[in-house]
This record gives sequence, C-alpha cells and structure tokens, in this order.
Amino acid sequence: MQEGKTLILIVDDLYENCLLLDYTLKKKGYRTMIAHNGYEAFDCMNTEKPDLIISDILMPVMDGFVFCRKCKSDNRYASIPFIFYTATYTSSKDEEFALSLGADMFIVKPAEPNVFLKYIADVLEKYKKGELQTREICRLPEDEQFMKDYNVALIRKLEDKFEDAEKARKLIQQRENLLRAILNSSPDIVLLIDEEGLFHEVTTTDETFLYKPAYEVKGKKVTDIFEEELSRKLLNIINETVKTQKVQSIKYPLKMSFGERWYEAKLSPVKDYNLDGKQILTVLIRDITEYKALENELKMININLADRIEEEIKRRRQQEQIIIQQALFSAMSEMLISISHHWRQPLNVIGLLLQNQKDDFERGTLTVDKVREYVDIAMERLKALSTTIDDFLNLLKANPEEKVFDVKPPVVNVINLFKPQFDEDNIICKMTCLIHNLEVKDSICCDDMLIKGDISRFQDCIVRIINNAIQAIKEARKKGLLKINEEGLINISFTSSNGLITVSIDDNGCGIPSKILDRIFDPYFTTNEKYYKQGIGLYIVKMLVERLFNGSITARNLNKGASFALEFQQTK
Repeated sequence: MQEGKTLILIVDDLYENCLLLDYTLKKKGYRTMIAHNGYEAFDCMNTEKPDLIISDILMPVMDGFVFCRKCKSDNRYASIPFIFYTATYTSSKDEEFALSLGADMFIVKPAEPNVFLKYIADVLEKYKKGELQTREICRLPEDEQFMKDYNVALIRKLEDKFEDAEKARKLIQQRENLLRAILNSSPDIVLLIDEEGLFHEVTTTDETFLYKPAYEVKGKKVTDIFEEELSRKLLNIINETVKTQKVQSIKYPLKMSFGERWYEAKLSPVKDYNLDGKQILTVLIRDITEYKALENELKMININLADRIEEEIKRRRQQEQIIIQQALFSAMSEMLISISHHWRQPLNVIGLLLQNQKDDFERGTLTVDKVREYVDIAMERLKALSTTIDDFLNLLKANPEEKVFDVKPPVVNVINLFKPQFDEDNIICKMTCLIHNLEVKDSICCDDMLIKGDISRFQDCIVRIINNAIQAIKEARKKGLLKINEEGLINISFTSSNGLITVSIDDNGCGIPSKILDRIFDPYFTTNEKYYKQGIGLYIVKMLVERLFNGSITARNLNKGASFALEFQQTK
C-alpha cells in the first residue's frame, strides 16, 4: 500500500473537526473522504472503498459504535482498519467497549498531529503485515449483549452529560449572579431596550431615575416615561443605532424636583441577537451633571483664555513691529556709510564742474556750449544722487506694500549702493542667474523669479546679509585667512526649482564658528559684538523672510567662508 494512494474516510459531525483532519491528512499525502455520521459514511463507502476509517463516536442519525459494529458485520468492510477518535467517550470502559466491537485503535482528542499521524501509520503498517484482527478472528458481541453494553455506555455518557449540564447550569447561575451584582453596583444605569423603545431590563441603584423606581420602568416604552420632545430624540437615536449597527450617544437634561440633572446615554447594538424578531440594544446611562458644570466652566475659561491669547498675540506683533522699526533705524547708520561712499564721487565731480566754470568765466573762455556740457554732466550726477535717495527711502518705509516682483532688480539696486564700499574694501561682487546661466549685470526681469511681498523689506534682508559678508571678509583679513591685498568675494546666485526660488549669498570670509552656527538666528544673539550692537540683525532677516514672505533662511559654512540661502514661494 503506497501512502500517496491511501484513501481515508473521516466520519465526524463537527465541520471544524473534519476540516482539521482533512488538512492534516492531505498534507501528509493521504486522500480523504468526509461523512458527518455513520449513515453518510456507508454512502461514501458504496462509492469508493476506503483503506482506513477514522470515526467520532457521538454523532446524530448513526453514532460511531453502531457504525463500527455494522462495518465489522459486513463482509465488504470488515477488514478495513477502524480507528475511534473521540473527545466525548474517554473512559477506560468506553475504550474497552469500542475495541470489543472490532476497532483497531482508540484515540482521545485532541492528539498532537505528529503523534496522531504515527498512530495511523502504525495501523496501516500492521494491516499490511496482516497483524490486525479480521472479521474471521474477531468475536463480535451478540446482538443482545451488544445492545446491553451499548445501553450501558449510553447511560454512562448521559449521566456524565447530566452531571456536566448541572455543573454548567450552576456555573451559568453563578456568572449571572456575578454579572447582575456588578451591574447593580455600577454607577452607570444599564438598560436593555428593543428597537421599538420597549425596556426589557433595568439595573440601577438610583431610585429616582426616570421619576419612578427602576422595577416600574421594565415593560414600559420610552414614550411612557419621557416627555414628547425627549422621547422623539431617543427614538431617533435608537433608529440610528439599529440602522448603522454602531455605538451612538446622546446627552439630555431631566428636570427633577430637586433641580435639573444631565445624563449621557450610549446605545450599542447586541450583535447577532434579537428578541421576538426585534433588535436588542444595550444602553449605558451616566449622570454627567457635574461634568456638564465643569464643561461650562471650562468653556468660560477657554473664552477668557482665547481673549487673553488674542491680546498677547496683538501685543507681541506690536513688539515685533517695534523691533523691526528699531532694526531699520539701526540699519540706517550702515546705509549712511554706503551712501556716503556713493555720494562722495558725484559731489566731487559737481564741485570740479563749478570750479572749472568759474575759471573759464574769469579767463573769458566760458562759452554756451561749455555751460551746456557742464550742466548736462551735473544733471546726470544729480539724477544718480536722486535715485540713491529714492532707494534709501524705499528701504526705510514703515508700512509694507505687498506686490509681485522679480527678486533680481532689488538685489541689483542694493549692490549698486554698496559699489563704492566694495571698491574701498577690495571686494568683488558677482551675481549669476543659474536658470539662464547668465551673469546678472542690470535689472532685467523674467517670469521665473517672481515672488510676492514688500520690496523694501526684501532689500533690507539683502542689505543685512551683504553687510554681514563684508564684515566677515574684513575679519578674515585681520586673522590672516585672507591676504591684505587679496580680493574679497561675494557671489550671489538665483535659482528656481519645484516652486521655490532660492537666493544664495556666498562669501570667502572667516565663516561662522560651528559652536554658534545653530544660534545665529536667535534674537539678540550676535556674531560680531562690535558690528551688531543690538544683536538682532540676522534675527530680523529670519523674521522678515518667514512672516512677510512665508519663506525660510538657512546658513552653512563653505570650505572658505559662509553661505546664506533665502527660499521663497514662487508666484506665477
């Protein structure tokens, strides 16, 4: 007999037992047939004769004992190995009776799969070797004796069942008493109510609940207990719970003789259970009067807190505006230095023109053409000075004017203000548009670099970072990181990616000490006490970029110098 071709008949009235045996045997390579009682088993055997039978005992229609006796009494099936596998008949007398009917093995459930499979293999091996008892050598009990022994086994099992049932009844009664004691001692009121609003069970220690004793509520409907409006709300929440099969809750007040009380009811559907065809719901009701009072008190506190928070935000915004204005005034001295450099040369030119005009007049060589030439040159220089004044005034505007602008022209204007100082400090400033890979030398605009905000505040940010770079380059020369005659470099680049515009300002100065790199944007923190007297320069830049432009600023050290990157949301 080859294991892969062995056919085993499984007889058990429980579907899950059949499923487990079927899986275990098939995994080992056996073929299987399934029947749920002895009667069905004979139908299966009439279709195909099995090589082994594994049968439960307690089954409807025809149990395992009768099925085994009939098999062993039938010449067609008497030689088939028969194994009892039972969880009900487990005594030694049960085993003795089972073996007397011709069974080859008696196994008590549950058995470990490996042990169980070994039993099957042993029985099949003995059958193959002819070592199992067959009908010819098996002395089956006579019918009268069989019925007597069979009845004794059934009575013994019924007695066991009765004893088990009595134990189960007592256990159920104990648990029911325990559950009722728990419910009665609970601060919550527990109700059982059906979908039509009829109370089936009420457990409460609150004798005043629902205006009357709890025992009088049982058998009443919601409409018998509550006033019309509350009854309607409760029936609606009951219908919603039945419809959605989800927990619902409702809070409601009840006017008592001693004052108003608030209750919260949570309704939960009892799954897979109904009474007289009606859905049953469990209802937990809790007195939330004190909670409601605390809730109202908390609401008042929150209202007052919200007002206080609003006042505090308003105050802090005013302080920020004051700080910004102070920062602008502190920047005025820095800008005046740049303006003084910017104005000195044009004023010298105008002075020389006036002196030349006087000399020509005294020599008698002053002609109309020369006067016009002198006037044109002077007007050109005065126009440049006027432009400088406009730029300076725009930079110091008190009230921001929000509009869409290209970031390059404002940076170009700032750099033009610094050109005299760059010349004096031997600094080269280069601007590059990385989008077009072109050097920026004038105020050419493009749609790729548009942001929204106030130009003067944007320029103020650039001024502060440029000043920071200038001071870093000077400090590098003092420390010997740059030679005295070595050019300082400030590189400004513009780029756009994924909806963000980045303006990067790099220098070859002394860099930022790593121990303070993460604190340079803190308020009143200074990297140069001599230069930033108030210590709010970079903090102001960060605040302006984040608050007015919804952007960000970061700083990092380069191999030589530092880099500041300002990021802004691109505007289409």
